[in-house]
Amino acid sequence: MAIVHLLSLLTDLWKRFDDYILDLRLHFGHTITDDAQRRITRIFPNQVVKGPCTQQEVEGTLFAAQHAALHSFTPRIHRIHERRDGRAFIIMEFVEGENLLDVWPRLDDVGRRDVVKQLWRNLQQLRACVQPVSASGVLVGSAISGSEVRDGSYSLDPFGPFWNLEGFNRLQQRNPNLQRFSRFWTPVDKRAASTVFTHGDMALRNVIVRQDGSLCLIDWEAAGWWPEYWEMCKWHFGDWPRLPGWVDLMDEVSGLNV
Repeated sequence: MAIVHLLSLLTDLWKRFDDYILDLRLHFGHTITDDAQRRITRIFPNQVVKGPCTQQEVEGTLFAAQHAALHSFTPRIHRIHERRDGRAFIIMEFVEGENLLDVWPRLDDVGRRDVVKQLWRNLQQLRACVQPVSASGVLVGSAISGSEVRDGSYSLDPFGPFWNLEGFNRLQQRNPNLQRFSRFWTPVDKRAASTVFTHGDMALRNVIVRQDGSLCLIDWEAAGWWPEYWEMCKWHFGDWPRLPGWVDLMDEVSGLNV
């Protein structure tokens, strides 16, 4: 019993020390963004800390990190720091490059099409991922456990998970932000019943263009298992500020908005 107590004490002391080191790094680091929900801080030239993060974002980030096919267009994850108070912080690679929101206006039609084609190839690799056993059968749920999710088109409140279309369709029908896509669930479109791993916030601001022209997808807060058409709904919903050509090209190249 004495050994167990000592180990428990040492574990607690280590967690306190680990939290203290994180606090120091957050204090002396360079704040990139800071709002009511989370803060992103650059703590080293090649590392940032984001948090506190929801369980949904932690799972989406870890799920992507577990799949080698996705590593070329996702940030490298160094660790998930779980504080003693239960809050989670993601320590990840700082992706060097320019935000696609800034790059897009400078691209000609050929350049924009090339970017969208590359992005859609990346998304297809996401969509090819197989559900883990822990989330097997869920239609709408978090990436690993199949638990509740959040999405900005609704609110910051969690909902779900959903195992069938009936419950999710009732939720969608109450969402004025998505009524223009109602044809996908009333009558039931075959793509509504098929779930795929989804980034969930595919907007220009969430894509980094690296120096070599490759893309990196950031901000996995809304990632999880969603119906096949959901990614398309979100690039329509997230098109702000509205930029010419983005949504139309994504619809055309993906073939989803038909």
